[in-house]
Amino acid sequence: MIIKIITTLYCLIVKTLIRFGFMASIFLRKRIFKTEIILVACMPKSGSTYVSGKIANLKNWKHVDFVPSYGQREQEICAYTALFKSLVYINRNIVAQHHVRLSDGTARVVNRLGIKVIILTRDIEDCLNSIVDHMHNESYIFPAGFWSKELSDASIANGISEFEAIVRTNIGWYVNFYVSWSQYGTFDINTDAVAVKYEEFFENPTKNLKQILDELNISYSIPNIQDTINAQTKDRKNKGIHGIGHEKLESNTQLKEHIECLYSCYPGINFHSKIKINT
Repeated sequence: MIIKIITTLYCLIVKTLIRFGFMASIFLRKRIFKTEIILVACMPKSGSTYVSGKIANLKNWKHVDFVPSYGQREQEICAYTALFKSLVYINRNIVAQHHVRLSDGTARVVNRLGIKVIILTRDIEDCLNSIVDHMHNESYIFPAGFWSKELSDASIANGISEFEAIVRTNIGWYVNFYVSWSQYGTFDINTDAVAVKYEEFFENPTKNLKQILDELNISYSIPNIQDTINAQTKDRKNKGIHGIGHEKLESNTQLKEHIECLYSCYPGINFHSKIKINT
């Protein structure tokens, strides 16, 4: 009986402290330190390392993680990791970059910490082609599909190209990512958000980063933005070529039909356009 009472009291104290932590983070950031939190919710291979890196390079910004680990793990935001980082760096603006689909849980974390959101997409076919390059140049480990060099070699030996294997095993994740964020207005989410498309952003990074921050009500001058664009950062300097994924599909009719069949499950959604934020 005593142990039960102590356990119940302990749980109550912990829940109260966590609830207080969320309230304290928003209060201190908005009222005292005037600092912001940004989440770059992005497709893999959509230029997200570049975008978040340039934001982190602005004065008084820091790049952080809202997940406890990476690898094959889905990058669903961890509320407690996000809370911890928001409190540790309470006097600094922070930006996190994650391949995370929109869910009720993500919406709750965004609301409770006052996180502003950049939704970054790219033509899915080009993303999938870039994943093949990523496998060759960096790693076979990523959250959208489970692969290793041994598994890839076995697939090739069985007559399936790397591109086809990646498309068939990863495209479902990309479709779900796009659809979830396209339904932004149906979620109970209350924050500033802006949608960005890879192909448009890299036409003029300085102008577009300035516009993104303006839409999030974060003010920086053009010279400030230009300085961060020019600065050396640890981004991958993405050299993705627009349309190369589409070109590869022209030689594989069955694969092209497979993708179009998936897209047709969501009539009215154009997977090649910038997501519209309806609130």
